Amino acid sequence: MRRFVFRLWLLLAGAALACSPAAEPVRAPAASESASGFEGPAHAVEVTGQNLELTLPDSAGWRHDGRQKHSWLARHAATGSSLLVRSWRAEKSARPEDCERELRLWRPELPSLSQEERFESRQLSLDGGYTAQASSGARAVPQGVVSGFAQLFGSDGRSCIGLIFSTAAQGDAAARAVGERLALVSRLVFERARHIGIETRVVVPRR
Repeated sequence: MRRFVFRLWLLLAGAALACSPAAEPVRAPAASESASGFEGPAHAVEVTGQNLELTLPDSAGWRHDGRQKHSWLARHAATGSSLLVRSWRAEKSARPEDCERELRLWRPELPSLSQEERFESRQLSLDGGYTAQASSGARAVPQGVVSGFAQLFGSDGRSCIGLIFSTAAQGDAAARAVGERLALVSRLVFERARHIGIETRVVVPRR
């Protein structure tokens, strides 16, 4: 976790100084001086309709937004975080980069990290035979806000998964809080993601 925070500090050291004033104030939760903001215990939850099980930090603090038709979306109000998940069958043999390209065509609003904003990129082997590419990064914007993103795109050859985590924090401890959140998501949500069948059913509380 310290590695994430240190890399984030290096990434943002000069970026905040380069930001120009915004037309409208940007609002984000104030960062805790010592914690990520995920206060409760982590538990495995079913990503309803996506055949995936994920371990969410402070699992009781997430609320499922049922308005999504093809994707699963949950929000964590205390940290201003969101997690978007989608799995689908590819029309032909697919690699993680093919899955990313297809999901971005469907959802062009997904955050995109430049090379300068990205401080981690690695390959993961997930339960169910999926090979995935995961990346994390952040950017500073005016009003003292730091926005962080962690993304995973994976494939088992014929099916795809996409996990998109977004968060933001404000204040002197913003970079530290965002770095800790990205580290937790990388370690808990991404690395422990697994394909499930009908025999395992747990549910995230609906909003």
